Amino acid sequence: MQRRLGRHLRRLLKPISAAADLVRRPGPGVVVLAYHRVGAGTDSQVDLDTGLFDEQMAYLAEHHRLLSLDTAIDALAIASIPSDQADSSGTSGTSGTAVVVTFDDGTPDVVEHALPALAKYQIPMTLYLASGYVDDGLGFWDPA
Repeated sequence: MQRRLGRHLRRLLKPISAAADLVRRPGPGVVVLAYHRVGAGTDSQVDLDTGLFDEQMAYLAEHHRLLSLDTAIDALAIASIPSDQADSSGTSGTSGTAVVVTFDDGTPDVVEHALPALAKYQIPMTLYLASGYVDDGLGFWDPA
């Protein structure tokens, strides 16, 4: 019963969040997209279909400023400086929301399925590796 309730609440979270963004637009900043799996063929909610991932990257490339994580941090630091002291050289003049693409875990599907789309649209990304698995010689929780 609790699992089913949790599933229903998760399904409601995205539309409620989207509606909240329409009522109260987010302020300036950077959107960080955190992906986990792409095209791994699992039934996990964090495993995104390769075609859908490609569509998302195409949309991002056309409508947003895509930044590396380092560039985004620099841009945010510059934005916190009063405008009369800011040097705008660290930010892009392209219109659209600034977006950073990240991946957690470092599973093989990131290289096999996500990297081709990222390269095609020239999108920088940050990859977080689950280094404890390497350090401790452990197998990954989902070897798909």
